[in-house]
Amino acid sequence: LDLAGSREVQAALLDFHLGDGQPDGLAVALELRRLHADLAIALVTADAASASDPRLGQAGVRLLMKPLDPEQLWGFLAEVS
Repeated sequence: LDLAGSREVQAALLDFHLGDGQPDGLAVALELRRLHADLAIALVTADAASASDPRLGQAGVRLLMKPLDPEQLWGFLAEVS
């Protein structure tokens, strides 16, 4: 987040579950959205229950399911460029 606040960022690809004791990727996405309103953000997860998290709409992120389909990733990146 420190780097994103001080640099021009075009996209962020985050894992939904960042590990014990860490904020989840969606919390990071919400903070990135605050810093960069137009930032393209995708969250990657293997947890289907994550798709029902009500914060997804607020963050305006794309959810990509693991195993990640390369075409989905390329589609997300193509939207950024």
